[in-house]
Order: sequence, then C-alpha cells, then structure tokens
Amino acid sequence: MMGLNETVACAVNGLTAGVFSKEEVKESITGFVNKNYFRISEELPVSVFQALHEAFGITFEIHDGKVSGVNVEGGLM
Repeated sequence: MMGLNETVACAVNGLTAGVFSKEEVKESITGFVNKNYFRISEELPVSVFQALHEAFGITFEIHDGKVSGVNVEGGLM
C-alpha cells in the first residue's frame, strides 16, 4: 500500500501527464486521507499538511476532522 506522500506524488504526476482528471486526483487524495486517518486533527500533524503544501502546492479543507476538499495552487483541482 502506498503512503500519503506516494499517493499525492502519483496523483499529481498523473494529472500533469494528462492521465488522471482533476476530479480523479482529488478523489484519490481525499479517499486515501479519509481511509487512513479517522480524525485528521488528532491523527495527522499539521506539519504533514504544511509539507504537502510546500512540496506540491496542495492545500486541504478540513471540516469535522475529515478532508472535505483538496486544492492545488494555480487552480488545478
């Protein structure tokens, strides 16, 4: 099973290559996070979200401890 970083890298690379749609990338990332982290605020440190933002320009919308949205700088998703 891929980890979060691998899932994000694969999704972003697929989007860049035109293999995946924006919606598929969003579902891949949010699906992974929601399956692997029951309560985001308790299980996943903010530093992980910061690292993803710095590395890939990805930001997450989190409501009630679940990822409700994923955005990439430049409006890719």
